[in-house]
Amino acid sequence: ICINLGVLQLSGFIPVSGGTWSGSGISNASTGVFNPEIAGGGLQPLVYTFGTGNCQVWDTTSIYVISVPIDAGPDKVTCLNDAPLTLTGFQPSGGVWSGSGIIQSSGVFKASAAGVGTHTLRYQYNDPILDCIFKDSIQVIVNPMPESNFAQPSNSCIDVQIPFLNQSASTFMPFWNFGDGGTSTLSSPMHTYSDTGTY
Repeated sequence: ICINLGVLQLSGFIPVSGGTWSGSGISNASTGVFNPEIAGGGLQPLVYTFGTGNCQVWDTTSIYVISVPIDAGPDKVTCLNDAPLTLTGFQPSGGVWSGSGIIQSSGVFKASAAGVGTHTLRYQYNDPILDCIFKDSIQVIVNPMPESNFAQPSNSCIDVQIPFLNQSASTFMPFWNFGDGGTSTLSSPMHTYSDTGTY
């Protein structure tokens, strides 16, 4: 059975009452309720015992629990106008992806199709033996495109440090180009011009 099948009521045993079930995954020993998620994957031997002392008898049966380790991979962060993102790091291969922004079920996500926000993408794998279905999910954050804004510095003189105040609302890494070949990645840098002119 599949590990995510849910609880299973054992049947076909005699006597139908008065005995006791034991083994990994047994959640109700008197009625014979088996929980595959508690048992875990693999062959799980179960024992049904009836009677006491010299009159005690028992019988065994086994249940094979199919469990496939599934991992949809790490969460992702992208920007609204980024190129389609090919999802990686998931296992096993051969499953299908679904969710807002998925444009190919093999795992291609398009941020502009999903829109700004946090999106849950689901990965589903069907076991080819018993058609067990295993699922996992990741979160993809689509950030809006940054809008640059800064305070216009006043006229100044050469060889004097000029403050550039970043007033952008976004938290993306800034990149300043001062027009004279100088650049900076500081949020609000200082810059000195060595020649006169308009930049």
